[in-house]
Amino acid sequence: MLRAWPHLRIRDRPAPAPGPVVVSRVWTDLPLTSIRGIGDIGAAELDEAGVGDLVALSCAATETVAGLHGVSDKRARTLITEPGRSVRAHGIRVIFPA
Repeated sequence: MLRAWPHLRIRDRPAPAPGPVVVSRVWTDLPLTSIRGIGDIGAAELDEAGVGDLVALSCAATETVAGLHGVSDKRARTLITEPGRSVRAHGIRVIFPA
């Protein structure tokens, strides 16, 4: 014999109180050269490509990093994953009004 599921009612939630909207971002003061395999020239090339810090590098597209001189697709994937570890270990979450 099949039993029907009980009818569940979800109560309306009150609207959130108006207040300031905040945004949080991860920030770290470690330079790009803190990643093994990125020197001053590589950091300058990454900065020209719009990847100016470790957080941006950890979110960069493989094609962007692989487009640099002497960087293969495999090396680009490694260069993208390594900063994520550093950001998780040394990064701080900054909250500021939007």
